[in-house]
Amino acid sequence: MSELNYKASNIAKAERLHGENFFTTLSRLGDESLSISNLLFVLEAGGLTEDEASEIIDNDGIAEAIKAAVFGLTSAGFLAKNKEVQKVRTQIEKDLLETSQATGEKAKA
Repeated sequence: MSELNYKASNIAKAERLHGENFFTTLSRLGDESLSISNLLFVLEAGGLTEDEASEIIDNDGIAEAIKAAVFGLTSAGFLAKNKEVQKVRTQIEKDLLETSQATGEKAKA
């Protein structure tokens, strides 16, 4: 998986390219309004090309892509390193584990 590099210039570039607000789109990752284009945008804001972001989603699944974004954003300081973030991380990891155990395959949402 390509490493995400969330920094102001990458985020601004993705915002200009997509005509979207990064923080508004980021807030949609955890709710029912999540779309593939939103997830691609968030990954591209981490410095990936559209093809690289698409490859992560295609190969690793939506849940893994969201997990990578959360970890990248936390590492870059865009998400607070607090109990709520840890709770989200734990829930994503639990969901991924349950999915992979149920299907016997790599977790894909």
